Amino acid sequence: MSLNNKNNQNSALIPVAVILMIAVILFLNIVLPALPFRWMMVIIIAVIGIAGALVILWMKRRGGGRGE
Repeated sequence: MSLNNKNNQNSALIPVAVILMIAVILFLNIVLPALPFRWMMVIIIAVIGIAGALVILWMKRRGGGRGE
């Protein structure tokens, strides 16, 4: 893979991420009200953790640790 392809892949991931966010929000609005509070917290923390990990990985791939 050349560097040009890498940039194209990153820009292609953005709409996928937006679609996933919409799907997660719909899922939370439909499923979470039916669950006990304890499970709501578990799912919310898991979603935040996964999203944070994906963002960190994406930033590392994109900028090579440019923020440091």
